[in-house]
Amino acid sequence: MDANKFVVYHTCGRERSCPFLNNFFWISIYKFYYTRFAVAQKFFYFYILMADDFLNPQEVIKKHLKPASSMTAADFGCGAGGWVIPLARVLNEGKVYAIDLLEEPLSALRSKLRTNKLFNVEIIKADVEKTIVRLLANSVDIVLMTNLLFQVKKKTEVFSEARRVLKPGGKILVVDWNEDMAITHVDYIAPEEVKELAQAAGFVLIDEFDAGGFHYGLIFEKQ
Repeated sequence: MDANKFVVYHTCGRERSCPFLNNFFWISIYKFYYTRFAVAQKFFYFYILMADDFLNPQEVIKKHLKPASSMTAADFGCGAGGWVIPLARVLNEGKVYAIDLLEEPLSALRSKLRTNKLFNVEIIKADVEKTIVRLLANSVDIVLMTNLLFQVKKKTEVFSEARRVLKPGGKILVVDWNEDMAITHVDYIAPEEVKELAQAAGFVLIDEFDAGGFHYGLIFEKQ
């Protein structure tokens, strides 16, 4: 995985105004230079994060997952907590497992949890492409895979692990980049590929939606 991308993608979740992004000529310019210069990469994603139609995690969670406050969730590849924080607020009588392989974003998440006085999150340093030994089988209601799948090599194993930890009837939320916003083909995983992976792992699609102007969203249920 690209550690820099991992942190950037998971520290978002704010709605800001950015008329700059409405000019697709400039977006094309930054896409071109993104693949060549590290500074341009950071600049491009700075403006992406400031867009007023960037995805809103709390809105997606409440509108599409509609979880009970006592549920348990696992955020696969949680990064610095862009989804963990709003999820923990919604599941204020439940629990959130925040799982990531990288220590740097987990350290940032610990600071955010202290600042926000959230005590229903357990941080687990683990590889989601392998068995997460601290998570029991059939123990969680929701698994999040947000801006994760395009980065992992063993996608089948990720879905298998999600199936193992989910209760019967449990749900997976997948959010990933739209094709026209992916910087290169490596950055993109098509919704149809995600559906095939999920179906092969024993899940059924129950919802498909636009998650802001740059992402698609899919929800699957364990059978």
